Amino acid sequence: MNTIKKANIEILQQLRFVLAQMQALDYKKPLKVLNNSTIGQHNRHIVEFYQCLFLGIETKIVDYDARQRDLQIETDLNYSLTVMDEIIDKFEIDFEDFNLDLMVNFGCESATNVSTTFQRELTYLIEHSIHHLAIINIALRDSFAQIELPKNFGVAFSTIIHQEKSQLSA
Repeated sequence: MNTIKKANIEILQQLRFVLAQMQALDYKKPLKVLNNSTIGQHNRHIVEFYQCLFLGIETKIVDYDARQRDLQIETDLNYSLTVMDEIIDKFEIDFEDFNLDLMVNFGCESATNVSTTFQRELTYLIEHSIHHLAIINIALRDSFAQIELPKNFGVAFSTIIHQEKSQLSA
């Protein structure tokens, strides 16, 4: 299994492990530490980026702004876990790298087309997801201390490597 694929699966499995420990009402509870957003909203955001990329396999176009913003993913914990399982299962396919068009819109009148590749976007999703896991980590530690967090939950791989090297040289 290639490293990029393995890292994406690991991140999604860590998130799923954490969410599976939550109560359904807590998943959709507005939290002050998150400016009244919810863990479900952050999870939906992560999940829908993956959905957009996997749609791009068929269309050869990725548009993260065109997310469905499916309220059921952010409010129904069991449904969300099922959707996450479906995404994790998609990684069972062996992907060859291929070119994609990434649609981006920075408040302009029309979207800009940027050339990218499937592997590059999978790499982006690692960093994007870790960023949101870090936010979820803050919320969990503040509001749901009983939830067991995987080691390095929400910590960038480069930070983990740096910390390990620093410990070895100390």
